[in-house]
Formats: sequence, structure tokens, C-alpha cells
Amino acid sequence: MTYFADVPSRAHAGGKSGVKQDIGLYEGLVVENADSTLAGRVSVWISDFGGDPKDPTSWYTVRYASPFYGLTDNAAYKQITGAITAGEFRRNESNPLTAGYLDNRSRAQAPRSFGMWIQPPAIGTKVLVMFANGDAQRGFWFAAIPETAHGMIPALGAGSSGQPESEFDPSSPDVQAAADLTQVPREPLQDEIGKFSAQGLQDDPLRGFITTSSFRESPCKVMGFSTPIGHSFAMDDGGKDGKSKLIRIRTAGGNQITMHDDTGFVYVINAAGNGWIELSPDGNIDVYGQAGVNLASEGDINIHANKDVNIHAGNNLKVIAGVGTKIQGTAELQLHGSKTMIEGVDSIHMHSCNEIIITSFSDIFIKGFRYLIAQAKCFRWNSGTAKEAEQVPPEEPSTVSGYDTTVKRAPSHEPYDRQTSAPPMSQEQVAAENAAIQTNNAAERASNFVGGGGPNPNNKAAAQTPKTSVGGER
Repeated sequence: MTYFADVPSRAHAGGKSGVKQDIGLYEGLVVENADSTLAGRVSVWISDFGGDPKDPTSWYTVRYASPFYGLTDNAAYKQITGAITAGEFRRNESNPLTAGYLDNRSRAQAPRSFGMWIQPPAIGTKVLVMFANGDAQRGFWFAAIPETAHGMIPALGAGSSGQPESEFDPSSPDVQAAADLTQVPREPLQDEIGKFSAQGLQDDPLRGFITTSSFRESPCKVMGFSTPIGHSFAMDDGGKDGKSKLIRIRTAGGNQITMHDDTGFVYVINAAGNGWIELSPDGNIDVYGQAGVNLASEGDINIHANKDVNIHAGNNLKVIAGVGTKIQGTAELQLHGSKTMIEGVDSIHMHSCNEIIITSFSDIFIKGFRYLIAQAKCFRWNSGTAKEAEQVPPEEPSTVSGYDTTVKRAPSHEPYDRQTSAPPMSQEQVAAENAAIQTNNAAERASNFVGGGGPNPNNKAAAQTPKTSVGGER
């Protein structure tokens, strides 16, 4: 590709190396993008004006023309609006610029700039340049001219290899001779592929290698921005197949937010892949934290489930309250442990509106350092038959997402095998399943006793919990 064209015949000589410019739009080549004023100015060489592109005397310094910019409460603002004083609410109906305006200094106590800002184009980029009224001191650049290489804009979309790919050189003879640029080989970006692989997203077409790219089809339905180091913001209205409707924000390091309209999920993951959150279209909110998930509040933390609340700890489960703790099972409360200990520093109260049944496979010891007081209408020692307490069978874990756990759903490091909801059950199906569960539990309790002679300490069958509402299990 030729950047340095011959000086056109319509150019006429000026007072410096080059030509005197006319009013109009020009194509400029960025030769310097560092600006001591920090205003986004660049130096360009304009082939229409001639001169040596390597000679700084042939360059023109042009200002950045942003599509949106403003500065509150500056001198020009005061001159136009009538110099509203700080904190004054002025209603001057004769001046529509000041009618009903509140000076910003009453809120911020200082001027504020606002608007849109982009990085200056890289050296070697072509830009559109114009000169206000033909004045060489009032030049502006306001747009960059893309080359044929733009497949990495606005996101690192999967190329023909199905992976993020690098750009080709637009000046390459193979590229310039290609009839179909999408078929020009591009090298896979191994560093970017490695970042997705570390997150576990390398085989996920929704959260990993998406097709969003300005190189996907024409007309392209992709919009967005990307930076030289790889930060990107992409909006995709979908390809020719109508798929890939999404918005994705991803940093160069790999931190990512995806909002996907094809499936309806919202997904956030960190660069290391050891923490992510997903809001699924079926209403599940999955949270994964490899090191931990922590909650704290200066007020209350409330957790409610119309169905079950399942908690499984691989080591210890600790619940401590500064004042009081209450555990209530409206129908049944079960406690199970190899060694179960209860201590009340002041007292222990046990109350039943019916029976209290205590059973031990071995001995029962009761010791009081002062008195042992027992009161009943009648004491029967080794006469009659004592009832035996039901055993509390332990919950048996199963494998969920690679964990040995008793919970129904457990997010893991990606790739996570996302479980789908079972179809909702009817009231009749719920009633039938509950009846079967109750029958099974009765059989399990009966099997906890060997013949009729005593309890079986080796029985570890887990009782099931009847369903209380209509809905599918996860």
C-alpha cells in the first residue's frame, strides 16, 4: 500500500516545504501522536500538499475534534448565560439562556469537564483532516480511515480457525491480491487463547470465543470499540443466522461482562477464572468463588426459599449469634452427628407436649453434682416395654459438578456443566411422590431395628424429605 503519493497538479506552492492548502477535506497520515498540551493533537503529512513526509516542516499539527465535549461554569459559560453567581437560582425570562438555571458551582464548587474521549490514532494511521476557513493553524482531525485489516474490531471474534486471530498486513501482496479477505490466513492469538483457557471458556461459544467481529459479514451488524492493548466493548445485533445478539465488555487481561440475548443470561467472570456470577434465563443465580464467597451487612441478611435451603460444608458449619439462635422444623427437626453435644451454661430445657423417648445402644448415664429429682405418677423399673427412639439417618452425598455434596446445584470452575430445570410437576404428581417418600421412610425406620429385638446401629439409610410445593428439582 502506497502512503506517499505524488504531489497533485492542482497543488500550488506555499511559503514552506509543501503547498498552500485549500478549504476542503484531506487525507492525512499520522506521523506524530504525542501532544505536550495533552489535547489529543497529532501531526500529519498530507500528500495533497506534497513535501517530504520525513521532514517535520511538511507536517501539520491538527487538533482533535470530539463528537461530544463540554465544560461547566467556565468563562465562556458565564458570558453566555449572564454570569450566574454561585448558588443563585436565577429566573430571567428575558434571557432564555439563564431562565430557571442553577449554577453548577452550588453542587460541585468547581468546573467539571464532560464528554467523549478516544486515544490518538497510532503513527501510520490515515485520518480525515479539515482546515477551518483554510487556516493552517486551525486544522482538525475527526475520523480515522480503516484499512482492510480490522478483524479484531471491536472484539476478538473467532476467525476461520474458530479461535481469536491476529491481523494480517494490509500492504502484503497476498492480501492485496485476495478476492475474499475472509479466506486470508491469520495466525491464532495464542496469548488470548491462553487467557480464555485459563478461565475454562475455550470450548464455550457463548462465554468464550464469540463470532462478534467487523469481519464476520457484510453488512456487518456489529458496533463497538477496542483499544491497542485489547480492552473492548462490543454490541452485536446478530449474524446472518440471527444468532450472537449480545453485548460484551472485556478487558485486555480477561475480566468480562456478557449480556446475551440469544439465551438470556448475564455473566460476569474475572480474569483468573476463579470467580464468576451468572443470572440465567430460568431464574437461577449461580455464584462461584474459588477462595470463598463472603457476605456482610451493618443491618440484616435475609434468605428465603419457598422450597428447600440446602447447605453442605466439607469441613465445619458454624452458626453463632450474639444474642439468640432459633432452629425450627415445623413438621420435624432432625440432628445427626457421630458425637452430639449440647451445653447450656445456665440451664437446658427440654419440653414435649407428648412423649420424650431416649434410647442408647449401650449405657445411659445421668449425673448431678447436687440433686437428682424425678417426679411422675408412677415409676416402672424393668417392668413393661420401653419405647425406642427413631434413628436419624445421615444424608448421603452424591456427585454434583465434581463435588461430593448433598446440595442439588453447585457452581464450579469453568467449564461448568450447567444443569437444566426438570419440567414442573402437577399437584397429583407431587402427592404421589410424597406418598411414596413417606412409605419409603417408614420402611427405612422399620429396618433400623433388627427383628424386634433392638435397634440396628449399622443402618445408614437416608430418609427423604416430602415435597411441599409444585416445581421441578434441580
